[in-house]
Amino acid sequence: MLFDSIKDDAFLKQTFVQHFTTLRKQGAILVDNLEIANIEDVLDSHSSGEFDAILAEFKIALNEYLSDLVKSPVKSLREVIEFNKNHSKVENINEYGQDVFELAEKTNGMGPKEQEALSNLERLSRQGFKKLMTDHSLEP
Repeated sequence: MLFDSIKDDAFLKQTFVQHFTTLRKQGAILVDNLEIANIEDVLDSHSSGEFDAILAEFKIALNEYLSDLVKSPVKSLREVIEFNKNHSKVENINEYGQDVFELAEKTNGMGPKEQEALSNLERLSRQGFKKLMTDHSLEP
């Protein structure tokens, strides 16, 4: 299914075919025409909860990283957002924006909503990719 989604892009399709050929030459056994039953749910980052979890994890990780820096004009995501606003021309805010930063800043860590999202992602993986691997006796 994922490979089918690139059929209109000749370059991308050719690139995949070349990679598949290389993998086969190296001894890999590739199995064609397998479909992950719940792939639409997996790929929809909003309904799966992935986007919410990523925002919270991003804020936590970035704040931890920035707070450990010895010398930096910013020590948190909130300060990065303010820095970008104060230096919008240099940081190309009009071109790139910082919507994701602002959404992440609104999160409050890994609360119930984010924990539920992670549980949902694990369930989707178990019922989709992991089930496909098990059903077809494939090695990870």
